[in-house]
Parts: sequence; C-alpha cells; structure tokens
Amino acid sequence: MILNWIHMIPTISKNLLIAGMISVAAIIFAALWLYQVHAQSVSFTAVPAQKNSPGTVYLSGEAPKTASAAVASHRPMQEIHIANSGFTLLEGARVIAVEGSQIRVRIVWGANDFTWSITTNSGTKFYAANGEKETLADVLAGDIISASGQLVGDGGEPVIQANFVRESK
Repeated sequence: MILNWIHMIPTISKNLLIAGMISVAAIIFAALWLYQVHAQSVSFTAVPAQKNSPGTVYLSGEAPKTASAAVASHRPMQEIHIANSGFTLLEGARVIAVEGSQIRVRIVWGANDFTWSITTNSGTKFYAANGEKETLADVLAGDIISASGQLVGDGGEPVIQANFVRESK
C-alpha cells in the first residue's frame, strides 16, 4: 500500500506542475486583458497648442501647461458629412437665426465659415440634449445643434430638409 502511494508522487507532481503553469498563464492573460481594457477606456482631451505651433493638437492629459484645457472643453465637436445620396449630417452647428420653419446655422473652422439653412416640417423630429422630445419653438439663436436630412437646393447657401434636429450640450 505504501509503495502504491509513493509510486503516485511523480504523477501528482506532474499534474500539479501542469495545473500551476496553466494557472500562471491564465493570470498573465487576465492581467494583459485588464491592462488593454483600461488603456482603451482612458479618455483623451484634445487641447489646442500654443500660438507658436498652429494646427497642433495634443491628445493626452499631458498637454503643455500654457495651453488652456477650459477653452477646448467649451468648443463643440463640429462635423459635416454629405453622402453620395445627398443625406447630410451637421454636428456642432451654432444656430444664428430661427425664422418660421427655417433654422440658419453656421460652423466655423479657422477662416472658413459654413452657413446652412435647415428646413423643417411636420415630420421633423426635435430632441433636447438629454433625448427628450422638443419642438421648433425650443430651438433658439445661440444653441448648438446637430441636424440630419436630405441636401436640397441648387447653389448659394446649402439647404437641408431635416429629418432630425437635436440640441447639443
């Protein structure tokens, strides 16, 4: 009986060694996975560079101490997308006027000033920044909005027949 037990020691050691190696590998894999998840979840803040380096943006929390993070946080994300079909998305447009069912907005990039007319109708859906439903009456000059719809018109100021208008924060 004792001889049978002594004979099993090398087999038990091999199994323990294999189980230990698998455990260590699993711990290393889990640590690397958690590191990757954490690295992807870190939010970066775009901070404009100093005046002596125009066009440079620092994408980290390590921006130069002279750059103002407060200025960057107040500027909305601005985007203009026009698909081949004419579907258009404006993001971060500032309302300059609301007249009847028309909303005039502008997006400014450096020296470039893009002014758009957004035509609304009874089918246009309006939303507040928190997702609650609104109406055209809730859109005021100075608001920052996103709008999507079909590009219409022929020349001059571009016109979007809006499906959705949403206020931004």
